[in-house]
Amino acid sequence: MPLQPSVQRWTWVALATALWFAPALSAQAGNFSAHLTAAPASYQGICPGTIKFSGEIRATQPGKVQFQYIRSDGAPSPVQTLLFGSAGSKPLSTTWTLGSPSLPRYTGWIAIQFVHPQTDRSKPANFNILCTIRPR
Repeated sequence: MPLQPSVQRWTWVALATALWFAPALSAQAGNFSAHLTAAPASYQGICPGTIKFSGEIRATQPGKVQFQYIRSDGAPSPVQTLLFGSAGSKPLSTTWTLGSPSLPRYTGWIAIQFVHPQTDRSKPANFNILCTIRPR
């Protein structure tokens, strides 16, 4: 059964409105980007070992961004806020200490999850740990 003309018209109006506003919404959501790197990316030694993550959040214009670190083991960090008075970047860093006799190998990652005003995620900073036994 074909749609009534009034239903077709409203469907078209809704679609046109969504397309009209879509570029403005996605442009606003893309004001921030982030990246992290792991050092060392591959740890072999006495455990526990500490991996240091460093990077930055970059803003294309002034504004406030909220984010958190998310990890491959599912543990999120508290939400943090950065204020940008102008376009530019701000440094970030965090650490993760892990590895033990019960966890001698681990491959994981940490990423930045934006919370506000956008909800995308950075590429993960990958790493692996291999615990060795201390020679006697």
